[in-house]
Amino acid sequence: PLVGWVNDTTGSRYESVLVGLGCILTGLGYLIMAPAPWVAGQEDNLTTWLGICVLGLGVCFAVIPTYDFMLRFALHDDEMNRSNSTSALYNVSFSLGGFFGPTVGGAMTKALGTADAFIWIGYGLGVLGVAVVALGSLPTFRRPVEEVVS
Repeated sequence: PLVGWVNDTTGSRYESVLVGLGCILTGLGYLIMAPAPWVAGQEDNLTTWLGICVLGLGVCFAVIPTYDFMLRFALHDDEMNRSNSTSALYNVSFSLGGFFGPTVGGAMTKALGTADAFIWIGYGLGVLGVAVVALGSLPTFRRPVEEVVS
């Protein structure tokens, strides 16, 4: 509820920051679970649970604002078509992620080992988070809803 509340009360002005923070936190969760070489401690139940909690928090930040962001840039004539196309694209994106995530993750685990695969995924999500924030700071991605729809 917190992420949705922040996104709604700020008029979706900070959605790229929220999504970027979510990607970074999700990546940090993977790095804690791996564990990455700079994470203090050994691989045990505590680091696994801590990593899962950070990953879950990151997913909340990364996923919740994305629907409104996609809806804002749907350029259809009426609200119903905008909502339907956004919902379809959102579901297709999740479905592709549900297929390619385990497929690529399994291939990475087989090629690199579990810890190294988690580290590479964690670093990749961190880079993605920084890129999302950087792109979100561009004027093209900061247009208000009224300007996009009209």
